[in-house]
Amino acid sequence: MIKLFDKRNVLKNLFICITMVLVLTVTGCTSSAAKKAMEETRLAVSNGEYQEALTYAKLAVKEGVKDEKFLSLFQVLTDYQSAEDALSNNDPDKAQSILNEIKDLDGSGMTAAVKAAKERADSLLLAAKEFEDDIGEIEQDITKERFYIAYDEAEELLKETKLTVGQRERAEGLFKQAEEGKNAKKASSASATPKPATSASNSSSSSSSSSGSGGKAMATKDEAVEIAREFLGISKTAKYTYDVELVQDYYYVHFEVDYGGEELDEIGCKVDALGFYAYDPAG
Repeated sequence: MIKLFDKRNVLKNLFICITMVLVLTVTGCTSSAAKKAMEETRLAVSNGEYQEALTYAKLAVKEGVKDEKFLSLFQVLTDYQSAEDALSNNDPDKAQSILNEIKDLDGSGMTAAVKAAKERADSLLLAAKEFEDDIGEIEQDITKERFYIAYDEAEELLKETKLTVGQRERAEGLFKQAEEGKNAKKASSASATPKPATSASNSSSSSSSSSGSGGKAMATKDEAVEIAREFLGISKTAKYTYDVELVQDYYYVHFEVDYGGEELDEIGCKVDALGFYAYDPAG
């Protein structure tokens, strides 16, 4: 029997074939671009180029990648970059919060990078706490009119190279307050020759000394000045003024010595009020 030619079936089959070819063509191009982006992402991660890796990962996702492991890496890269941005903006609290939420690091190649970012965040948080502690001490010294000590502390704090703009402004403000207080004290102080120091052996019997803790004799301000002068090597014949501030169990003695130059030499040290031991504040 001769089978009649069915034109409709031919057209139907032809349409199906064309559709399949188009689908395969489009699918093949997309898969190729996505695969390339995935490879570039992993290569960038292995090279430590995480921002570039994120760029390629975004392209891969845009191309329709559905691989769960790769999507997990994409999320890690996204969160890591957000944390890095927070660190760049000096917001370690935000960075630490983001980093602590990162999961599924196994096989991502990002474990070391995330750990390093966490350490940087912790370091910045510690530095911020130390700064606040230093600021608190300076403010307390200014309140108690220990201006020379506050001045030295603020000056030392301003030597820090990693202060933020806001931190530096706060430190500079306190430095200015301490300087103004110091200058006021300087204006009211007069040249004076310190009284001879009472030796540690007989200071307990001195009428100007009182008993301190542990049975040690408490030095007087005059004694502290003399001890500090000798410790700093300032001649008795030199022209100088001084200021003494009692802080807990030591005196802080600050000298301004005129050696005949154009400027006064400012120098100071601490004197243990109980043990009569002078030492440099920087030590």
